[in-house]
Amino acid sequence: MTICILGRQPELGLAELEALYGPDLVTPLGRNAALISANVSIDRLGGTVKTATLVHTVATTTPKKIFQTLAKLSSQIATHMPAEGKIKLGLSTYGLDLTPYQIGGEALRLKKILRGAGRSVRVVPNDTTALSSAQTYHNQLASNLGIEFVIVTHNNSSYIGRVNGVQNIDNYRIRDRERPKRDAFVGMLPPKLAQIMINLAVGTHGTQPPMINGVRDEDISPPPLIFDPFCGTGVVLQEALLMGYDVYGTDLSPKMIEYTKANLGWLEERRTKEEGTIVALKVADATSYTWDFSTLNPQPSTCCIATETYLGQPLGGQSPSPEKLSEIVYKTNGTVRDFLKNIIHQLPASTSLCLAVPAWHVNGTLTRLPVINDLRSIELTQRRFAHAASPLIYRRDGQVTGRELLVLTKNQP
Repeated sequence: MTICILGRQPELGLAELEALYGPDLVTPLGRNAALISANVSIDRLGGTVKTATLVHTVATTTPKKIFQTLAKLSSQIATHMPAEGKIKLGLSTYGLDLTPYQIGGEALRLKKILRGAGRSVRVVPNDTTALSSAQTYHNQLASNLGIEFVIVTHNNSSYIGRVNGVQNIDNYRIRDRERPKRDAFVGMLPPKLAQIMINLAVGTHGTQPPMINGVRDEDISPPPLIFDPFCGTGVVLQEALLMGYDVYGTDLSPKMIEYTKANLGWLEERRTKEEGTIVALKVADATSYTWDFSTLNPQPSTCCIATETYLGQPLGGQSPSPEKLSEIVYKTNGTVRDFLKNIIHQLPASTSLCLAVPAWHVNGTLTRLPVINDLRSIELTQRRFAHAASPLIYRRDGQVTGRELLVLTKNQP
């Protein structure tokens, strides 16, 4: 059993987990975490910042009783750790009524217990009730000499886990900031969000990850092709390649195709041979182009679409006038509608899609694309999730133009 600590926008992380593992294996634990009845590889997850092995559950949310249990667990865990080297210790709580100062005091008590067993220990201090993923990563708390306990309270019970994985924030930074070609005008899709989009598309296809800990799973044949018809600078394709999928990308702009080629060429120097391959990159207008899927390997029956469509005029943090917003909505809605009407008859039934489309937050009101209410007439069904509320919105604080993730399936005839 694995505890997943969700990221800044937990609904996206919940939907991602449900898509990959199914609703029956996912149990939300409050707002910040979920319990998964399976082993989880954090390397492919964009919406989970830490994973922890569930080590104990106690039927109480009383801090004193929880930390009495934790004292016993820490001694037991220490006996199985390498005999040499300093133990790094951290505590993260979610939903427990304690201050960071109180949590720090409990960590010092655990340190005393471990030192009594002859171990050298360094405590990672809490500025908040939970250590950030950066603290976990840089202090190597998921390593053999690290112990980070996470305590998640839910429904009068407390779930105690030991962190076994954390997002590699250095790798994300490199993939996001050090690519040779970036373009703020077309939007900068975060690699984490691209991972979520791919998982939402592939998960609805019923296919498990082709790459597990960097090794292709031979029981999966063939892995889906990830197709991005609005590939921009290639972020979705980049993340799909690293996850082991073959990729196909098109874009209206020759400049963007050149940017994608440069970025994927840069990535080629950094990835392993077991990862995915580039099937094709070409200039194409997604609202009118006829793709020749028959020439692709694999065939489109194993093709999933993950793409960020046209987001409209960049607005930054400036709220547009009602007239300007209506103009932007009309233009972007037309692009998305025309794309869906163009591609839908080129795909076999049950093809799955995850689209990031624009959604605007102006004066406390969310404005969504009108085409979302007309999907059935385009022969599409939008997936609803048992554990994640709709709409699935990705948006930073103060941002006017956010992204709504639409998880769609082509209807059976």
